[in-house]
Amino acid sequence: GIGAGLDEVDSTLGQVIEGRPIIGRTARAELLERLRAERAATLRAQSTFEQLTHREALVLAAMMEGLNAEEIAQAHFVAVTTVRSQIRSVLQKLGVRSQLAAVALADSHRDLLPYQSSTSRDRRRVVSVARDCGASVSA
Repeated sequence: GIGAGLDEVDSTLGQVIEGRPIIGRTARAELLERLRAERAATLRAQSTFEQLTHREALVLAAMMEGLNAEEIAQAHFVAVTTVRSQIRSVLQKLGVRSQLAAVALADSHRDLLPYQSSTSRDRRRVVSVARDCGASVSA
């Protein structure tokens, strides 16, 4: 119950006040090793995403939002062949074989991505609204 929890907190605080360790050496070593491994993995992922050019990062952001190559080309005012080339480059730099794998990898490391994904979403909305209003929108 709550009483047992409070007794444990009181005991732990007593250990801290007396300058005694609250976890054993083995547990401490395991926690530090896990922390080092997580930091190394984060640095590797960050390094991977930093390899992307600005345009490649924008293309990846658009892919994460579900846009296909044609929609990305329209939103970024470039040729579809350019976007497909950028997608191939993104896949190569991320070390994945599919767009789905690239999106999954990027999604799992959103905090490391070098772009603001809302930019391409806003552009997609602008292109969509322009089409809905009858405007001619070309790549």
